[in-house]
Amino acid sequence: MLPAKLLRFVALFMIVGGVMISVFSIAVGEMRVALFLIFPMFYAESAIPAIGIAMLFLGMVVLFISFFIASTSGSEGAHARTIEPDQSSEEDGLSTKVKGGGVLLIGPVPIVFGSDWKMAITAILLTILLLGIVLLFLI
Repeated sequence: MLPAKLLRFVALFMIVGGVMISVFSIAVGEMRVALFLIFPMFYAESAIPAIGIAMLFLGMVVLFISFFIASTSGSEGAHARTIEPDQSSEEDGLSTKVKGGGVLLIGPVPIVFGSDWKMAITAILLTILLLGIVLLFLI
């Protein structure tokens, strides 16, 4: 199997090449771009823009595969270790506890989650602050 770094390089080459072909096709007039809600729509009128779009798509797939291969190939460093949430690590006399939280806004309905109630409250407060900043820029 190919090493993950080589796959990432190939994916980057494909993505950059696809973007360059797509931009060239738009400039020449062989491809049109439109937005449907928030989704970009590409209209190719010949084979060259279709090749650019295919290169973009395949580059993203190869990039995803390279990350999967890198994560399953094991630890690259001698000191690599994984800390599970809510577990302590007593190695080298240091104690580490992972905490996290977040807020998912689906329309007007907030969904709050967290591994600790303090993190959930912090996430709620940060969400209120960010929404206030967004409203200031919209007004």
